[in-house]
Amino acid sequence: MAQAFDTLMNLSYELKDSAAQAGATASELPPSKAEIEAESFLIATRYHLRRLIENMAGGRSLDFLRMAVMDFQYKTANDEVFNRYMAALRAFLHKSIADSSYVNSNEYPETCFIMLDGAQMVVRRHEDATERLLFEVDQLDEAIRNDEVTRKLATASSHLTQDLFLNEQGRWTFKPELINDLRYAHAWAE
Repeated sequence: MAQAFDTLMNLSYELKDSAAQAGATASELPPSKAEIEAESFLIATRYHLRRLIENMAGGRSLDFLRMAVMDFQYKTANDEVFNRYMAALRAFLHKSIADSSYVNSNEYPETCFIMLDGAQMVVRRHEDATERLLFEVDQLDEAIRNDEVTRKLATASSHLTQDLFLNEQGRWTFKPELINDLRYAHAWAE
């Protein structure tokens, strides 16, 4: 779990750094054919993922959320207090995930309160941008939860998971015969 968290956080920092460097290096060298193909693939993937999320949200555009994220990033980019807090939060979360003895230590509750106080300070420093970002996340969440097709898909997925992995008493079990039935159904559908 800690490794997955580290990977996600490192990826977000790498993307931020790459985006900052992209403008500086873009004009230096012409892109190779492989770079052009990779970029085309990323653009197509981003487009299809966006369409999927928007369809799951009943057609609500992600533009509102994207603009709120960009506004938040712009307003916090040069805020040293915010950046120090985010680094401390990352270290705290990493230590909490990686070290179970830390979570059970006497120091942990006090550190949690310190981190919460820091979060409140960050929210106050960037209240408008934070409120807008949270509002847009809430709007997207509400749109996804209220989309009839998405609700039906979630219900069907839940039933399928229960059918595949729970016995009649509700205990976890593996049912390989049902996995094979899914393979046959997939082949039949094609």
